[in-house]
Amino acid sequence: MVKPVPRLQDLAIVIAGTAAILSVAVFNGFPLVYSDTGTYLRSAFTGFVPDDRPYWYGLFIRITSLGGRSLWGVVIAQSALCALLLWRCWQLLGDGRWWTYLITLTVLAPITGLGWYAGQLVADIFPVIGVLAMTVFLFTPEWRWSLIGLLLLVVFACWVHLSDLLILPLVFVSVVLALRLTGRAIPFRRGMGVGLALLLAWTALPVANKAVSGEAHLSRYSHVFMMSRLVETGMLKTWLDEHCDTDPARLCYYKDDLPRTNKAFMWGGESPLALEGGGRKVKEEYDRIIRATWTEPKYIGMHILGSLRSTAELLGLWRIADELEGQFYRMDYSAPYGSINSFVPEAMPAYLGSAQNTGAGTLGLRYLDRAYQLVLAISLLTMVILLIRSASRKTSAIALMIGGSTMLWGAWVCASLSTVDSRFMGRTAWLLPVMVALLIWKGQQERPTRNNNSVIPERG
Repeated sequence: MVKPVPRLQDLAIVIAGTAAILSVAVFNGFPLVYSDTGTYLRSAFTGFVPDDRPYWYGLFIRITSLGGRSLWGVVIAQSALCALLLWRCWQLLGDGRWWTYLITLTVLAPITGLGWYAGQLVADIFPVIGVLAMTVFLFTPEWRWSLIGLLLLVVFACWVHLSDLLILPLVFVSVVLALRLTGRAIPFRRGMGVGLALLLAWTALPVANKAVSGEAHLSRYSHVFMMSRLVETGMLKTWLDEHCDTDPARLCYYKDDLPRTNKAFMWGGESPLALEGGGRKVKEEYDRIIRATWTEPKYIGMHILGSLRSTAELLGLWRIADELEGQFYRMDYSAPYGSINSFVPEAMPAYLGSAQNTGAGTLGLRYLDRAYQLVLAISLLTMVILLIRSASRKTSAIALMIGGSTMLWGAWVCASLSTVDSRFMGRTAWLLPVMVALLIWKGQQERPTRNNNSVIPERG
């Protein structure tokens, strides 16, 4: 059994872990940006409530950047949350040794999504932050009032990215089932705590949204996401061909010239959505068509088959972070450029001088993707071996279920309700290699003890 680490040493370890995770952003010379960054920054510094995404990540940016004084505060906070929660998992499920924890983070941060999404000005790191917060709450043996903060973090993770409203409950149920199958059970009050936090995330979000926008809603753009999904799978064209003679919807005018991709439908200037005036004006018609596809057996089958195909396709996209390199982000018409120039103009020299904005591919993602693919392949193979041969199968099953189900459910939710985009895989898949490393280090620590015929009690 690893001795408890003094709190000051804990703090030093978490700071070192935060630095390891920040290595990608530090190498870049500025927090990484994505197309969505522009909207998040506008939301943060103007109070603008977007139609197509929650307001709450903008609030997180405003607070952690100290009102725009430094965008580094955002990625430092994200990295610190990851480092703190992973260190607690190391203590609860792993070997509890600081050096194995730091080696793992130092190696995996730059070659998996850990460093790339924690160091990015988007909400994509929060699905795993939410999962880790649930894990620490469930497996911390003693009660502490500070654990309430973990449940609030679970709620907040659901609010900053709406996919987390589905991903986190699905992962929670998967972990509970894994515990049942291994003969263990979550203490009733701990399970109820997570369940209530997830319920609060769903029920309180419309109230919170009304407080900032005047309108109670979960999502004002869900009909657009779902319709773009019908476009991408070809279901909309089939439905319109069969129903336009009896149901002359406005979309019938475009049925022979529909965009082929989710992004072209949602953001293209000549898409039916844009030509009809945007998401609010088409809501009634889109909702009606979407509901209709869920009432006919033929289309229900197409929904299910399309979901399975897209999930399988997304699970096969082993790339860390697409669309981060190139000329786009240094162009004055890009959303990140415009928002940074408008709201934090003093950051523009560092932004334009970052490796991401050289336009020469100096982030090296082409090469890092190969390392990532190797790590993920080894992790999947090791996962099977650990489940078959591990002497601590209960702990192995739990840790691997946490990593594996986060990746699987993250892919299913996004592929089924949005689109097939490699970032939806990269932002969650990194947790599996981390959990595999945790178990390898734990097994290495236990081996000498087992050889001496001693028994190390499982924790958590």
